[in-house]
Amino acid sequence: PPQGCACCGFTNALLHSSVVTSGYFSQCFSSISLNHSAHSPLTSSINKAFSCDPGWEGPLCAHCALMPGCVHGSCELPWQCVCAEGWGGRFCDKDLRACQSAPCLHGGSCVMEDSGDVTCLCADSYHGDRCQLRAGPCHLLRSPCLNGGQCEDQSGFADSFSCRCLSGFSGARCEVDVDDCALSPCANGATCTDGVNRFTCTCASGFSGRFCSVNVDECASRPCANGGRCLDQANGYRCLCRHGYAGPTCLSRAAPANHSERTLRVTLSERGPAPSLSQTQVVTVVTLGAATGALVTLTLLIFFLFCVKGSCCFHLLNTFPSSKRQFIM
Repeated sequence: PPQGCACCGFTNALLHSSVVTSGYFSQCFSSISLNHSAHSPLTSSINKAFSCDPGWEGPLCAHCALMPGCVHGSCELPWQCVCAEGWGGRFCDKDLRACQSAPCLHGGSCVMEDSGDVTCLCADSYHGDRCQLRAGPCHLLRSPCLNGGQCEDQSGFADSFSCRCLSGFSGARCEVDVDDCALSPCANGATCTDGVNRFTCTCASGFSGRFCSVNVDECASRPCANGGRCLDQANGYRCLCRHGYAGPTCLSRAAPANHSERTLRVTLSERGPAPSLSQTQVVTVVTLGAATGALVTLTLLIFFLFCVKGSCCFHLLNTFPSSKRQFIM
C-alpha cells in the first residue's frame, strides 16, 4: 500500500477494494475504529460486512439518524431534531422569522406561538387568518343564509348580502323549499311526495319505476292455461283461450254451442254495414262519368253539324236495311 495509507480502499461498509489484498487485510481492519457497530469475527474473506446499531449510520457508524420528518434540524443522538437558527416546531418546519415579513393585513398584529405557528390579531372591522376579510354583513349577521346557503358580500365590502342557495331551495335567505312535484313528474296516476331537492312517486297498482312509467307485465307469470294467449293490459291481463276452453284463465271447458246459435253467429258476422266508397274512389267515379258525358255531347255536336242539310242523314239511312228504315223514320 502507499506510504501512510494502511487502509486505502476500506471506506465503505463492505470493507473491500481492488487495491487491498488479503495479505494485509487483518492489519488494516484492526486499525479501523468502528463506532456503534457489531460485526462478526475477522476471517480471511474480504466480503464480510458489519452493521450499525439502530439510530446510527454512515461508513463507520459515526453519524446519528434524524427523527423522521425533521426538515431544518440536526442531531447529536439518534432520532433527535435540533432546529437550526430561525426555525422551530417539532419538525423544525416553522419559520420563526415569519412575522418579519408582516403577514397580517389591515393593521393586524403578528404573534408567534410557542408551537411556531403565526397568529394575527386583527383590528376592528377585519377578520380572517391574515385579517384579509372585512367584517361585512355576512360576518356581522353570523351567516344569515339558511339550509346550507352561502353568504356573499364581496369579502365584506358590500353594503348588503346575498345568498347562493343549494339546489332545491330559493328565497332571499334560502328559506323556501322548492316544490319538486310542481311539474307533475309522476305518471299513470301516481302520488308525488315532495322532499329536499328530490321527490318520491308512489305508483298505482300495475306500474313501477322511478316515475311510475313502467307497466308491470302481468303476463310474465303465464296466467293463461291450456295454451291460451295472454294480452297484457293496464293493471291486468286478458286471456284468449283456445277452442274448447273458457274462463278468465282458460281453465274451464267451453259448453258446445247448438247449430242455431252457430248459424246466427255466422249470419251476423257476414251481414255488416255496406262498404262505403273512399274519397279517392268517389272522385274517380265522378271523373269517369263527366268524361263519358263530354264524349257523348261531342259526338252529338259533330253529328248535328255535318247533317244540317240532311244529306248526311239520308246517306246514313240508306246504309240501314229496308226492314229497319221504317222504324228509324
